[in-house]
Formats: sequence, structure tokens, C-alpha cells
Amino acid sequence: MYYNIRRDRECILPEVSRSLHIGDNGVHMLQEDFTVLFADKNYNTDHRLNVGNIHRLEKDSYERELLSMLARAQFINTTDTSPCHQDFYQRLHVTEKDVLIIFFKIEESLETYRESIHWTTLFTCLGSFGLGAREGHKGLYRLRYGPAHLFLIAT
Repeated sequence: MYYNIRRDRECILPEVSRSLHIGDNGVHMLQEDFTVLFADKNYNTDHRLNVGNIHRLEKDSYERELLSMLARAQFINTTDTSPCHQDFYQRLHVTEKDVLIIFFKIEESLETYRESIHWTTLFTCLGSFGLGAREGHKGLYRLRYGPAHLFLIAT
């Protein structure tokens, strides 16, 4: 994303990576690279998908929902075990009502961090795609961990 032309505007589509547009036939990358990157990723191919409750994506409604979710969230201590270790996932048993939080520390700007190997590694360990143009809201990124919500929060 070109941060310098956004002028503080955000695209807050939670949990949606806009990475599938990369192309699979010589547009931006080789077919082999595309296959490696997306072979194990889930993405919707049903063109009849209905996105409901889009009013909840307006800034005030979205922030109210975030505050409500944060109030009941469970902090995941990554100093005990890393998301890159298999036992990390074996410890978590979640439902669709659960909200998990992982804090991550950045030394430089968030934009610089998102272009670093640390960002890509974090997303890879979480089973997500870190090379995509995923948007965050004030340093908070929403993902899914199974049926649960997973918030990554920059500190």
C-alpha cells in the first residue's frame, strides 16, 4: 500500500488480505512462485458471497465493536512459546466467540515493520499470508485463528 498518498485514510476490511490479485500467469510473479505462495491458503471462490452488515465498517461502529471485543479478549503470552512452535497451537482451544490478542513490538515505523522479514515471519508462523496488502486500524490487525478472532497489536 502506498502510505504516503493515503492521507490517514484506512481501508478497514477486517481479516481480508487483498493478495489474490497478485496474478497467476506472469503478471507480477512466476507461476511456480504463485503456486508455492497460495497452495495452502484459503480464499473464497464463490462469487455469490453476500457481505452483510457493512454499516459496522463505518469508523465509529467499527471502533465500538473493537472495544467490545478487546474487553473480553484473552492475551496470548508469546514469551512462553512462539507462534512458530507447534506447541503454541496445541495449547489453544477456541470457539467463534473467543478473541485472542498478540502484541508485537516495533522499533521503527509500522510501515517499515510491515516491509520487514519480521512481519512476514510472524504471519507465516500464524498460518497467514504476510506479503499481502492487509490493512490495519491504528496498529491493530485482525486475523482468524480457526473460528476465533485474533488481534495483532503493535506496541
